[in-house]
Amino acid sequence: MERFFEFFPYGRVYPDIFHTSGSVVHQAWEEICLVRHRRPSPSGAPANAALSYTAPLVDQARSYFLTAVGSEWRSAGVVYYYSFLNLAKALLGIKGVLTLDHLRNTPLNHGLSAVSQSSPDLMDFEFLIHPPRNAGGEPHNVFALLYEEIAGQRWPFSSAISVTLGQITGYCVDIGTALSAMYEHNPRAIPVESLGRRDGSNVWFEMLVPSGFEAQIVGDLPLKPNVIPAQNVDTDTKSAWFTAYHIPDFAFNGDKILLQFDKVAIDGATYQQAKQNVMKQMDKAFNGKVEVLVYDDDHRWIYVQGWRHLGETLPWHPLLSDYLFAFVLGTVVRYQPFLVVPGEKSFALGESWCRQSPITVLRYFLMRFADKPMRIKSVG
Repeated sequence: MERFFEFFPYGRVYPDIFHTSGSVVHQAWEEICLVRHRRPSPSGAPANAALSYTAPLVDQARSYFLTAVGSEWRSAGVVYYYSFLNLAKALLGIKGVLTLDHLRNTPLNHGLSAVSQSSPDLMDFEFLIHPPRNAGGEPHNVFALLYEEIAGQRWPFSSAISVTLGQITGYCVDIGTALSAMYEHNPRAIPVESLGRRDGSNVWFEMLVPSGFEAQIVGDLPLKPNVIPAQNVDTDTKSAWFTAYHIPDFAFNGDKILLQFDKVAIDGATYQQAKQNVMKQMDKAFNGKVEVLVYDDDHRWIYVQGWRHLGETLPWHPLLSDYLFAFVLGTVVRYQPFLVVPGEKSFALGESWCRQSPITVLRYFLMRFADKPMRIKSVG
């Protein structure tokens, strides 16, 4: 009898893993460059005319990115942003959001703006996000268009909204430790693990979440699980998790909390039917709050809470926050470099982001460019 089934909510299957003996950065760019050539139009007709125009955007994005990798971080922040801007335009062209005419002849704006500010803390830096379309309904501002493509829903604000960097950094997964240490900010994108279980007559779903974040996740879900401290997890449950993911007993040492959702009786249904019912139930409960971790063959995924702003709760994605972080950092180091002074928190935060997050952004863009999500693993 199948005692468990691995349940990876991101499309229910793990992304493809591509191995490389070289640099992950260079391999990621090679994959993006290949995708732009081989991707057909969704209808199966000849390739969208906009595709040919995305090639220079991808090439320019790669040039910026590789230049930034070898630059001092305060210079790199600006260059990373322009790499992401070009990738965003290329992605919107490939997805058909922007036509060839838009890419060639329309003055597309960044969709983000800021003025000089006196606050000494990067987290308080304020900027504007502009709506995606102009008064005539034509695509006009890149960031909000990118949001719609990534989140799968329309940008809800009809006029520019004001945002501070601190309001969106909870989704920047790579700098979570720095944010917690310096600003006591709780992550809103939380790495978790999941497993489907069964016994003789029931099927159910479990999550392992970092200790201290269980209330944040449970309060956000419509289904309320049993919350079981790691030290109280029974032997059979530990065995199932070990068999599935090789998670040893000592991992249940207080650093994790088990969320065990209600069991669904098999009754007259077949096991496979009950299993499908559980997966559908959880898909509905998560409602788009699921994103894959981009690193190698990690079985964990990210529970992404919605971004609450001006009475709206928007589905969000770590890529969007890292994109905005790059914009702010690029703006500050160009026009107000005195806001990032060695020894200050803003300096440490900016350096931490530049050292860690850009490769994650690149990996997420690759996920979006590819027909099927892919991850790259270095075997060198």
